[in-house]
Amino acid sequence: MTGEMGPPEGDDDNPLKVCPVDLRSGLLLLHLPKRDKEQQAAAKAAFAMGLSGTAVTRAWTVRTASAAAGSKRATVLLVDAEGKVGLCDLPVVGSRVPAGTGQLEAVAVLARTQQKPSDLKQVRELLAETGTLLLPPDDKAFQGQVAVGIRVRLLDTLPPVDVWAPLAGRKNRHGPPAPQAGAALLPAVQGAPGLDAWVKCDRALGPLRVHRIGLGYGEGKLWVLLDASITFCGISLDVIGLGLKVPLGDTGTVEGSLDGLGLEFTAGPVTVMGGLARVSKLPHGVRLMILGALAVTSPQLSFSVVGMYAELTDGSPSVFVIGKVTGLNVALGPVLLTGLTGGFGYNSRLVLPQDPLDVPAHPLVSGVRDSAKLPLDKGPAKALEALGSNVQPAAGNLWVAVGAEFTLFKIVYARVALAVQVSPGDVTVALLGVAEMSFPTAGTKPYACVTLGLQASYRTSTGALAVRAALDPARSYVLDPACHLSGGFALCTWTHGAHAGDFVVSLGGYHPDFRPPEHYPKVPRLSLSLQFSSSISVSASCYAALTPAMLMVGGELRVDCYHRRFHAWLYASLNALVQWVPFRFTLRAELEIGADVYPLGIGRVRLGGRLEMWGPPTGGVATAYVCWPVGDVSVPFGAGKPPAEHVGWDVFHTKVLAGRLPEAMTVKGLLPDRSSDNGASDPKRVERVGRDVFALTVRSPVPCGVLRAATASGGTVTLYGDENSRISSRPMGEGQVESVCTLTVKRDGSTIDIDGVWGKQAEHADVPAAAFGAPLSADAPPRLDDDSLMRNQLLGVRLDVPPATVSGALTGFAKSLLDAGKPSGGEFTLSGTARPAPVQGSRDTVRDTVVDGAVDGRRKALYSRWRQHHLVPHQGPDAVVDSPGRYAARLFTVVAGDPLTSSDSSEAGDTRALFDSEADS
Repeated sequence: MTGEMGPPEGDDDNPLKVCPVDLRSGLLLLHLPKRDKEQQAAAKAAFAMGLSGTAVTRAWTVRTASAAAGSKRATVLLVDAEGKVGLCDLPVVGSRVPAGTGQLEAVAVLARTQQKPSDLKQVRELLAETGTLLLPPDDKAFQGQVAVGIRVRLLDTLPPVDVWAPLAGRKNRHGPPAPQAGAALLPAVQGAPGLDAWVKCDRALGPLRVHRIGLGYGEGKLWVLLDASITFCGISLDVIGLGLKVPLGDTGTVEGSLDGLGLEFTAGPVTVMGGLARVSKLPHGVRLMILGALAVTSPQLSFSVVGMYAELTDGSPSVFVIGKVTGLNVALGPVLLTGLTGGFGYNSRLVLPQDPLDVPAHPLVSGVRDSAKLPLDKGPAKALEALGSNVQPAAGNLWVAVGAEFTLFKIVYARVALAVQVSPGDVTVALLGVAEMSFPTAGTKPYACVTLGLQASYRTSTGALAVRAALDPARSYVLDPACHLSGGFALCTWTHGAHAGDFVVSLGGYHPDFRPPEHYPKVPRLSLSLQFSSSISVSASCYAALTPAMLMVGGELRVDCYHRRFHAWLYASLNALVQWVPFRFTLRAELEIGADVYPLGIGRVRLGGRLEMWGPPTGGVATAYVCWPVGDVSVPFGAGKPPAEHVGWDVFHTKVLAGRLPEAMTVKGLLPDRSSDNGASDPKRVERVGRDVFALTVRSPVPCGVLRAATASGGTVTLYGDENSRISSRPMGEGQVESVCTLTVKRDGSTIDIDGVWGKQAEHADVPAAAFGAPLSADAPPRLDDDSLMRNQLLGVRLDVPPATVSGALTGFAKSLLDAGKPSGGEFTLSGTARPAPVQGSRDTVRDTVVDGAVDGRRKALYSRWRQHHLVPHQGPDAVVDSPGRYAARLFTVVAGDPLTSSDSSEAGDTRALFDSEADS
């Protein structure tokens, strides 16, 4: 018995609408078997039901069938829909794909109860009678409780192919299969939001092999994805996550999806692999990220590179590429080059290590040798994971890096990388390196092994030039691997900025009582530690440091022996400090031998001494450690602690200030010296400067309490500072010194006023506290915890000349003067009285006019007319007039100051009118 349901006759165009779905027809099939006495108990009806309709112009059907299967009932549910999508529907590239290529014609999902496939024969027959779009052709789709199927047509001229893949439940769902060919460089596809399952298929359709199929629903769209590969002419091409996103509502368009693309080509011993992958989980501030990788391997050399392209939320692109070459064997004298690495980034930031101990682990340095640190051959995802936070998208940043791996004299193995990074307001140049050496290099067990990390950098924003190095304690030892070496070195100076003039050189750190300023590097002690056994240990350390104020040296040695409750030790130390101005020194040395013998009731026993010295004049205290019951004994010698020694101005100026005088320096508008003798050796030579762009700075080597300017009337006016302000001089022992700086500017021997006329800006900088800090008390030791700089001291002023005033503009002249040629008198006569003067910024006007396209066109037209009248050398019929843009780029180099210009277009008209009239004549 069969029953059908549909819209009223003649009303096919008005189906029943349920949300975005149009319900067009229904179907009911009922099979009643013959019933006799033997079958009456087991007889059960078999039936099939179906609904069909359309959704977004695509036909769909839902069919269910049920029949007896032994003592139970077998039921199958089949849902299918038309695809009507193909490769030509993909964005960007779809218009270039021939119509009918790669068509997805239908998609189906099948679910059944738990029976054997052989028990489903009657159910399959019922489903076939209902007229489904896509019916499984054999029992393979019924192997699992759930199965998915698709109908694909590769070309319009080929018949469609049905592909079914069974699922046996969640426990048998397949994750990403082993990638093929170049896809080995790609990360696993994460799929669509809400993607339910990937099904391993591994079906071959000629040269095309489908590895797996993914089906799911998310974001209001049906996702159909597949991983496939195609091989032809020795080339293997893989696609990862290729598919379509089909909307299930009334609105929306079909979207293409491609998560990864891999390629592999093999020719003899050479293999080329590449891949691209889209990242699903995006970092903050990024809306799109694509990773790429390329690897070329041969028996001798290997080359690999990874890269990233990202779009930031503001729409700007971010790109970086890092690559390396291994297997080199290039001899350059004593150097043997074995590897190269390098990279660049745009809108990308390269994070450089701040500690030389971190240099060996940085991917640009360690990755040359250790593939685990920079696994470029394992794809962009692994490489990006290894890079971690070392490379980050950052708008406005640009970096370039090159590195090398080499051996020196077959003893030293080194890896270095040079990086240049440009960021808004800053440029950083950094050299990273690691050097390893062991002795002997072969044969017996090495007696010494050293691994040194090196970092050298310069930053324009802070003016910091730093060279730092550190021993890796885990890979540095002497005599025995248990005898560890550690420590560091630093050399830092500041050329400008807040710490201009400061410097520090340190090997192993600083004096124990010295508290370094925040901008000083932290340097670990140069030390050696050895654990002979669980009972005996030896440690030794030393340091030396130099700052603008003082010199520090010292070290210590300690030996400990433990045996049950017995403890014995030997301790020796030396710490010395020398202050420059005024000259003072302190020294403290100590030697002690002791033991704790508690089991015998003796307690602590020690023997030794301590020596403290100072000067000048030289004196000190010697202290002896004597066993109980005498105690410690101290004996002073020499002079007592000297009072603070001060110097006079002459010594201060010569020794501390190095004889410097107030100086003026041109910072803007300096013109080249055109004389044959540039006068570099003449201290009184006069510099040539531009009139309208001239600026200079005037600075004093001593901080100014108040800065004044002389006036034309013979008085002074305060520019900066406080009349009650005072400065200090520690070497001179002065704490309330009046420092008045007076600036005088003269023209033709007469003083002129600058306040309110000239532009001015105060010049501040940091100065050494050892020179201008507050004086120390008579019995105070050197200020080891003092900041080495006095902040933001007034040292001078910057002056900018006022803009020129135009007292008379250049007037126009008759065009007839040009037509008549050169007048008999040899000069052109200008109407009116004029005092030509340059207009500030006129060079910009000239440049903008020269590069203007309309002016360039008129210029070429004029040149063409001149050539027609044989007024220019013949350059052939295809001669092209050079664009004036190349000359505009050199305008500010050739023209040192603003030229005379005129925009008067009176009688004769302006320059453009001249060009127009000549071109049309």
